[in-house]
Parts: sequence; structure tokens; C-alpha cells
Amino acid sequence: MAIKNKTILPLILIISILVLGIGYFILKVYLPRFQPKQPVYTAVNQKGLNFLDSSKFLSSSTKGMMILIEFDEDTTGLSNFANMASERNIPTVLLIGPEFIKDHCEELKTLKGLGMDIGAGVNSKPFWDVPYQEQFNLMKETKQIYKNCFGEDLKMFNSRYFGYDENTLKAAENLGIKYIFARGTTGERSTVYKPKEYDVKIISVSNINSPKFGTGSLCDYSYWARAGKSEDFEEKLFESLKYDKISPVSHTYLGGMKKEWNNVYLRFFDNADVEWESLDEFAKEPDLIIPFSEISQNREVQYVQPKPMKSLEETENVDNPCQIGELMENPIEGSIQKDMNSDLYSKYKVIMFHNNQGPMCLEAKEFFKEHNIIVKEILITDDDFTEQLVKYRKDRPISRGVSGSYSFYPFIFTKEASYSGFNEATAKELLPNG
Repeated sequence: MAIKNKTILPLILIISILVLGIGYFILKVYLPRFQPKQPVYTAVNQKGLNFLDSSKFLSSSTKGMMILIEFDEDTTGLSNFANMASERNIPTVLLIGPEFIKDHCEELKTLKGLGMDIGAGVNSKPFWDVPYQEQFNLMKETKQIYKNCFGEDLKMFNSRYFGYDENTLKAAENLGIKYIFARGTTGERSTVYKPKEYDVKIISVSNINSPKFGTGSLCDYSYWARAGKSEDFEEKLFESLKYDKISPVSHTYLGGMKKEWNNVYLRFFDNADVEWESLDEFAKEPDLIIPFSEISQNREVQYVQPKPMKSLEETENVDNPCQIGELMENPIEGSIQKDMNSDLYSKYKVIMFHNNQGPMCLEAKEFFKEHNIIVKEILITDDDFTEQLVKYRKDRPISRGVSGSYSFYPFIFTKEASYSGFNEATAKELLPNG
């Protein structure tokens, strides 16, 4: 009996080792084939892997894109910043949430009518490792809210902290969204990536890239939330001019409303030699067209709970707050054509500003065609859209038609009246014998 035990025990041990060895081999060799490929993050944070070498982007000239973020109920800071930028012919990109769109749709239409690019996103969570269907549903809902307000499709999207992953790109492509905003990966230099697998561009914004302040966006909020001073932010803004492309960010309840932060932008805009561009211009030619797995990502967030030196309430407001409605009622002098005494209606009796989509715009076009009415059409994609609109709206603060405050396209101007939207009553008035 003892001999049998001595024979069986080593045999069991050998079999066990063989089984474990075979199992390990299967797990090592075959299991990875059934797991999705994970992206290789080459720019996670300053404590780990390095960012891409930004020295290759040093340049004597700088192109810029100014990004604005707003979610505060008081839109005074937003209107101040919009006014400040418009006075200097600086295009801006505004990123907001769906609830903000629903609460401020009419005001936002005014800003969009002045040429501001507006995008929308989800501020409730960063889209890092969030399941595809959840991302798709949130993006689809946001896109619909955007379309309900503006009558056109959403072209740019962001999530909290500018977070994104491959699921974000898949959802964006399926929803026809062209741009996704991402955290910075090349220092103060802004980089546009185009993943080979997707028809979507990634806008990696300018980054702080500072041991003291971490790797947040080159943004007033990034400094304020980390007990930084406006002077720290200003210094970094001017340092960024050594690069060929930058994209500063402002939370406009700070940059547009709080005096010390607003003054930083005033000095920067008036003294920095930057060729400011719209989103489409800035992102027209991607810097890198590479597989998604090779695109750098930055997931470091050091300001989940803001710890400012001074609260918003303790920080002095600007001296001359401006409301959004004033932007149209008091148009910017430099944006109006010089010959203000010329007859605006000498060549065309009807001028229509519109986005070439949406039922009211299309119905108006069909109406004019049917009744052989010659119309000058000015589209929101035209370079001089804002300049022309400000000129025609001068001394016309109130519109007729569907809206009394220029809330709906098309905007139709005749020598006698101005209309917003299009319906049967408007059509009747626009007929020659109406």
C-alpha cells in the first residue's frame, strides 16, 4: 500500500504541473487574440511617459483658435468676451452643454448670427472607457437638442475634461460629427490628429505642461482652480507664441466677467501677433494622420475639486458688463461697411440671410422662385455673413414674422420691414401687392 502511494503521488504532481503549464500556454498565446486592442497612451501625464517633442513646432509666426466654454446661468461674461473678440475680428468657438442650449437658445442664436462657431458636449462625465452605446446615446441626444435650437447639425463635440476614447470616435463618425476636442498632448502647441480608421478629426488643445499646474488646458480656469494667479496664466499665454499653432481656452464667467482675468485677454489680443482662425480653417490640414493606437492621449486631471486663491465672489467684475442683446443693437463700428449712406436696396429689393436648410428656409426659397422674386441670398458659410447682417440689422432691433427678435432663419430684409422665420403671413406681406 505504501509503495502504491509513493508511485501515485509523483504521478499526480507531474500531471498537475503539465495541466498548469498547458493552461498558462493557452492563456498567454490565445487569450490576447480575443481581447480588443488597447490604445498605447504616449502622453498620459508628466510623471510618466513624455509628451511628443514640441520643439519641432517652434515658429516665428502663430496661428490661433480661441475656444470659449460657458455653463453659468449669467451669460454676461460670455457676451463680454464675444464683444471683445468681435471688436478685434477674432473668430471664436463656443462649447456648451445641452441644458445651456435649451435655457439660452435665443441668445445663442444671436451669437451664432454674429459668426460664432458653436458646439455642444456632455459635461457630466469624461468619455474615458465609457461603453459605446452610452456614449452614442448621449451624443445623439445632444445633437438633437442642438438641431432643435439652431436648425442645423452639430459638427463638434466634447465631454468633461475634453476626454475621449475610441468609442467616442466611432459614435461621432456614425452621427456625422466632424470634430472631437481632446486634452493637450504637445505642450502649449495645439495639434490636430486624424485617425486613419475614422472620418473624424481630434483637436488636441493647447496645454499648460507645467510641473506646478499639471497638464490642464491653456485656460484661465486651469490656473484659477489650482490656486494660480492671472499673472501666471498671462505669462504662459505669451510663452505659447513661440509655437506655430495655439488654442487658448476661456471659461467666460472668468475670462469675460472677472476683471483681472479679462485684462489678461485684452493685453494678449492687443499685443500678441496671432493669425486667428475659425475651427474649419484651423483644422483643415491635420498635423498627423496616423492609426488611433498611436495618437497621444492625456488623462491627467488635477482639479476635480477647485482650490482657488480667491473665490468668484471675491474676484472683482469688469466695469462695463455687456448683455448679448446689445451686440446686435450696438453693432461694432469696425464691422460695418464704410458707406453707410448708400441705399442697401438699390440692386436687390429682398435680401435673405439663411443656413440653406430647415423647413422655413427651404419654403422661403421655393416661395421666391414660384413668384419670380429676385433675392440676394447670404449664407452663414459666406465670409462676410456677419458684416452684412450687422449692416442690415442696424436700426432694425425688432423683426416681424415668426419671431420678433431674430430667433429663426431665414432673416429677410426689405426696405419696408425685416422678418425672422417664414410663414403664410410673411409670404403675404412679401408679395408685390401684399
